[in-house]
Amino acid sequence: MNKLLLILIFFLPGLIKASPVFYTFEGSLTQIQEQHFDNNGFNNGPTSFAFPSSSVTTGLAVGQSVFYVFEVDFDYKGIAILPDGSISTAFPYYSSTRTYFYAKYLEGSVPEISTYGIEDNYLGMENRYGVTQTNGVGRLLGGLESNRIEIAGNQHVQDWTLGKVLSGQNIAYLSDNLREVYQLSLELSNIFSVNPVGVPLPATLALLVIGFVILIPYILPSTNIERAENRGQVLQSRIA
Repeated sequence: MNKLLLILIFFLPGLIKASPVFYTFEGSLTQIQEQHFDNNGFNNGPTSFAFPSSSVTTGLAVGQSVFYVFEVDFDYKGIAILPDGSISTAFPYYSSTRTYFYAKYLEGSVPEISTYGIEDNYLGMENRYGVTQTNGVGRLLGGLESNRIEIAGNQHVQDWTLGKVLSGQNIAYLSDNLREVYQLSLELSNIFSVNPVGVPLPATLALLVIGFVILIPYILPSTNIERAENRGQVLQSRIA
């Protein structure tokens, strides 16, 4: 019995997993920045800037409403999916001061653009991770690197609550010489959690099981004694 108790104590916590959390952000597009590059591409930085009221390429406009939905699971490591389908944890922004967890952009106002740079190992990489930094900053990154959405706040993502005001940035690579950056003002409007598929025991049931197992040693001895006494009485009556 003691061995069974130890097994449950050690293994049940591993069966109890936190559910994925779905975050919805709503807000507005506050600025569009066109970044123009020379023939050397994006390596040397922009050579000129422009700030249009709307994007001819994507149709996004300053002042329009936007929303973004992320799935987040703090129990799993963040990943990046390369164009060939392989999975990497060597993020382009890796630092020892950061911890990475799983996050995936599901839907929202990220513009649907041509798959520029899709074959490139950097621009074609899909971001599926969030970041916790030692300075207290939390971030979510999603989508292809060539059309990345990033949402950031001055608290760790685990501490974000409804109404939290956040900043966002959507960077879209449109050609060899043009990149547009959409600055966003956002608010966390909804947090939704569901039980994950395949979790053997919810936390409450697990606690009940542990409590029951702990009580068994105290229940069984008295039951055995009562059975022994009953048997003794039966034997005595038969002898008599």
